[in-house]
Amino acid sequence: MSNSTLATMVALFVVDPIKVDMADRLTVAQAPPAIMADVAACIRWAKPVIVERAAADPAWAAIAAKRLMFGMHRTEEVLKEIAPVCDSAVESARPYLERRSAS
Repeated sequence: MSNSTLATMVALFVVDPIKVDMADRLTVAQAPPAIMADVAACIRWAKPVIVERAAADPAWAAIAAKRLMFGMHRTEEVLKEIAPVCDSAVESARPYLERRSAS
């Protein structure tokens, strides 16, 4: 599989679902724009890291996609696992993500 095909598949099944879910939940919870921007920037930063990991371990990519597609884990937890550098952005957003979950 070519790198561009892999990148497209990882974006479609892993990165985009994380990006969309996090943005939707933060919007509904009325998170401040700075927090939303930090989370979005972190997801953009994480994309090449995710693609690289998927290339090295396709089984991991399939499992991550399955966890997201079937709601087996919250997107923020998958993001933190995939890109630990996103931990601070996710933790800043957590009160808003939890507020949305509780309602």
